[in-house]
Amino acid sequence: MKLLTRFTKTKQILPFFMTISMFLSCKHQKEITSTKNMKFDKIEYHFGDASTPPMYHRSYTINLNSKEGKVAVNVYGTVIAEDTFKVDSKDWEELQKMSKKLDKPGTSYAEGATGTKSYQINLINGDSSIYKLSWDSMNKMSEDTEKFKEKAIGLVKNLDKLKETKYPVKKD
Repeated sequence: MKLLTRFTKTKQILPFFMTISMFLSCKHQKEITSTKNMKFDKIEYHFGDASTPPMYHRSYTINLNSKEGKVAVNVYGTVIAEDTFKVDSKDWEELQKMSKKLDKPGTSYAEGATGTKSYQINLINGDSSIYKLSWDSMNKMSEDTEKFKEKAIGLVKNLDKLKETKYPVKKD
């Protein structure tokens, strides 16, 4: 009976904590109504792989600024490979220009779908997120958003090799 009571209390408290965490995660995000005049100094792109066994699962996050990029490949949160690389000024300028045509910020997840791939573009100015777009593999974004995503991914020349890192990683 205690377990049932504890579960019921947890079930009642969970929505409260989810609401609070959503509020806190948005506290630094400003309202964007147009992408035309956005000013940002960092790009974060995240790919979340579909629900697959760990030996096949590869998610990654790419962080870019005007000078360098960093990529971290993970298996359900465990980082298995990382790299840092230079970002050419022409590539950065192109991403800045391309950002003006991104889809409206927000989330687009298929209702009831589970185990899908997920994507997120986050544009940051200083410590504040000024734009965030999240979607899953059941939804399509505009061609301009897809091109922006592919441009960011394309800057990581060795991404395929990093994703081939065996899991679990053997420590020397």
